[in-house]
Amino acid sequence: NYMPAIFGMKRAKQMGFDDAIYLNEKNEFLEATISNAFFVQNGTIITCNSDEIVKGVTRSILLKLAKPHFPIQLRSMPVKELPLCEEAFLC
Repeated sequence: NYMPAIFGMKRAKQMGFDDAIYLNEKNEFLEATISNAFFVQNGTIITCNSDEIVKGVTRSILLKLAKPHFPIQLRSMPVKELPLCEEAFLC
């Protein structure tokens, strides 16, 4: 069901944002309404691997291309760790 994403994006736009990011009950970043979320911490790319997200084609390609160049952790990113990240991006 894509309706929650449509409503989430609409609400984000009304509030002046480009997108909304979903959190789980543990206060961990999951994904955006139409994108996968990535974080870089100490040179390591971190992205959620939960069954709660849609593992997009672009995400798979990005991970494949990054693997020879960067360590990758497939795990959720707790909100409290965000200040420790050098970068964050959506794809």
